[in-house]
Amino acid sequence: MFEAINSLATAQSPGGFQGLMRRVGLQEVLQLECLGRKSSVLEVFTRRVRGRIYICEGAIVHAASGSLKGEMALYGLLALRGGGFNLMPYQEPDERTIAGHWEFLLMEGARLADEGSLQELAEVEPEAPAPEPARQPLGQEAAAEQGPTEVSELVLCSGAGEILHIWNCEWVEYRRMLLRDLERHARELMAVGPIGAFEQVEVRSGPSRIVCQARMDRQLFLRTTPVGGAAAGQDAGTGGALKESPGEVIARALPLPGLAAWGILTPQSEFRGECLTDWLWPEQIEQLTRKLKAACALFPAHRLDAGNTCWVYERARLYARSLPDQACIVLVVESRAAANLSRFQDLLRQICGTP
Repeated sequence: MFEAINSLATAQSPGGFQGLMRRVGLQEVLQLECLGRKSSVLEVFTRRVRGRIYICEGAIVHAASGSLKGEMALYGLLALRGGGFNLMPYQEPDERTIAGHWEFLLMEGARLADEGSLQELAEVEPEAPAPEPARQPLGQEAAAEQGPTEVSELVLCSGAGEILHIWNCEWVEYRRMLLRDLERHARELMAVGPIGAFEQVEVRSGPSRIVCQARMDRQLFLRTTPVGGAAAGQDAGTGGALKESPGEVIARALPLPGLAAWGILTPQSEFRGECLTDWLWPEQIEQLTRKLKAACALFPAHRLDAGNTCWVYERARLYARSLPDQACIVLVVESRAAANLSRFQDLLRQICGTP
């Protein structure tokens, strides 16, 4: 999705937007349009295939490619490798052939592509590079828990902090300062251990899900909330004092593939933790835990009530949660385990004693 945001932010033209599918996936562009409840026509083309996807107020209503129409045309276009796209102003199609929710359609398209069921529907470019490993679409974990979501706040800046786009944001300067401070803390965490390049921070704030990204070329604050204002989920609030030892809770959960380490800072700032991998040292876990506690303090300072935070790096996800008694819990999760993120969220809730 962030490649899509970057492409749309930097390639504007009077007739719409343009992009290359080798850098920006169609799923990411469709996600951005649907989350923003936009209306547009996405024209997709390769040397052999040309098709269109119609989006009306955040819903995919029609797709056509050659002799195909409806969902089969959509899935065939999503399966293309290489090529390009034009994002054009919306025009009502001759007919509406698609009624399913966009999140289901995108997940079904990804499933069919993984199974190789779309080879007859998609013409694959001979020179196209091998696709990158599938990554979980933004908001998919939250959508699985809460149903459809919508963008409720958006701030997009250049790398220098210049405002490029604002949507429904009352605290623009707070958001800009938050993104600047997150970038600094992200660099400090990278310097502690081999966790790889920084990607983004994901925050659960009551019913909202927030994603922050701070790069040299782009800074982004994106908040999504359940459609219809659903009640806060299980991660609302920060919980109370610890009910039992984190080590005891984790011991009951093991074996837990992907959990590389855990750490806790007590209210007296004493560290306890354990390494479960050979690519981190206990000293590094303590440093990560102390730095993450300081990083978690950023959010209330910038008018955000943060529950769980997740610092996403190339090699690991760093889950952190601060408690009212000043304790802080950290889980270091290997990125290869990203397909089952909910189990680590559940573990963090159990450690913190929240329902």
